[in-house]
Amino acid sequence: MLQTLTEEQIAHVRREVDEYRDSGECVIKLGAGLSLYYKGTFKENAAGLLQFYRTAIGHIGPFVKFFHVNGKNQPAKLKKDTLDLLPFWASATYPEQAMYGLCLESGPEKYDMSDRAFNLWEGAHQGQVRLMLPLEFVAHDPTAFVELAKVACDGITLWSGTGGFALNMYPDYPSVLPNRRVAFVANRFLGIDVEPFGGLASSADKGIKDINWLTLVGDVFLARIGGRDAVRHQLRPLAGVAVHDLQHGIMIQAGPAPAFGDVNRRERLDLYYEIGRTLRPLMIPPADLDIRNRIGGVEQSEKWVYRFFQ
Repeated sequence: MLQTLTEEQIAHVRREVDEYRDSGECVIKLGAGLSLYYKGTFKENAAGLLQFYRTAIGHIGPFVKFFHVNGKNQPAKLKKDTLDLLPFWASATYPEQAMYGLCLESGPEKYDMSDRAFNLWEGAHQGQVRLMLPLEFVAHDPTAFVELAKVACDGITLWSGTGGFALNMYPDYPSVLPNRRVAFVANRFLGIDVEPFGGLASSADKGIKDINWLTLVGDVFLARIGGRDAVRHQLRPLAGVAVHDLQHGIMIQAGPAPAFGDVNRRERLDLYYEIGRTLRPLMIPPADLDIRNRIGGVEQSEKWVYRFFQ
């Protein structure tokens, strides 16, 4: 029987995870995240990215207040045509660009991180797209989140991605420092995706980004270990694991609902570890890992990336 999180449990984790400046701005916001790195260019993935975007806007559109483009981190109030930007970039009449970037946020002020957000970035390295939704969306109805993820990601030629509990972190947050909140969250709540947006961009084509409640793996990587059927066969004995087919890969679901993996409360994530062992040949090789010190220093960053591949 599916047991959803209580309001008390959600409130407790929020108090532990969300972070605010003394001036009041939210710099870390916990939510439900769906994030993936895609293979190829924005234009090559235009139809799939449009599907992801329209799925996102269907859930966050009425709440969006601020936006910025091309990674400038200079938020402005939403304009009447802002939500038409990405469809315009994807149109046949708009020429291909060397860089694409769109961030939509719904916090009370322009520098607040929110749990209704959209990010897309493509530059010198791989492209990444992410949707953030309120924690309650996945906590109260995880099946709806799975269906959303299947629809949103289905048309994208992906390297890899994850879905489940995640952080929306201010772009200039000093995550490299070991005494900041993100390092605490990474060590205590193993089921929360703490990767700063784009943190693994330059390693995205070397291996899968992470293991989480939902783990998306593209066909290019799957071919290295025998393809979809081989992975499905290896995972079949694991009770509670479901494998969903996408056009360009699979989405592996670790149980009926996500978990925080709170080590202080000895919350077990056995299926995450089992999936990690199966997909270990696809992890980013240490020599190719370019997350540097983005999660509380080099050692902590590497520990977090490989936590489920042991």
